[in-house]
Amino acid sequence: GFLPDGFTVGTSSTVNTTGQTYHYIAFRDNGVGDFDVGSFLGNGADNRAISGLGFKPDFVHIKGDTAQLGCYRHSGSASDTTYLFDGTTQTDHIQELLTDGFEVGTNARVNSNAVTYYYFAFKKNKDFFETGSYTGNGVVDTEKGLIWTPELIMIQRRTGGTNTPVYTTLAASDSGVTLRFGNVSQLTDAIKKILSFGFKLGTDVMVNANTSVYDYFIWRNPLQTEFTRKYYMY
Repeated sequence: GFLPDGFTVGTSSTVNTTGQTYHYIAFRDNGVGDFDVGSFLGNGADNRAISGLGFKPDFVHIKGDTAQLGCYRHSGSASDTTYLFDGTTQTDHIQELLTDGFEVGTNARVNSNAVTYYYFAFKKNKDFFETGSYTGNGVVDTEKGLIWTPELIMIQRRTGGTNTPVYTTLAASDSGVTLRFGNVSQLTDAIKKILSFGFKLGTDVMVNANTSVYDYFIWRNPLQTEFTRKYYMY
């Protein structure tokens, strides 16, 4: 569960194997209208609006209380395109980002009758969350400039191949590794380093295939505290 200054973990090997390093990401609502979490009960109706966020989101993630994969959509997505963390794209999921929320279709990952779904959503904010895109060149140690130094970076290939997202935190970057969602090995030639006001890429096709277009998502703690910098070992 959550604690006033952290969280607790159990004994599952997913989160607490002896000697294994785990990287975590934690967000807290700072009250300025750029982050929201919530839930809704599915009803199976198409074109259903989920409202009340208080802003038009630029990134929405939904996960049902089922064995289905979570999914996400961002403001750079093509019409009715939702992404899964396995790299596939889907329709009839998060169909549109609305002025005060988002619209879902009928797919079981987002709107089965009587299933509870949990979401989190971000709005771009120059002090906290930003998105952008670039075209890969296949050149090692390519550097990309940013408006500030991020503490978390996620990159997703948009064209030219599988869309599997990858990410790194300051702690992981200091160790020279890029992380992947799911039970798969880390990468060592992808996001090579978080830099001051940017990041450095390797040649892995997940982040830097020649002529492929990539979207990136960056976060930082505007209070400049530890945020994603921490990690734990047991």
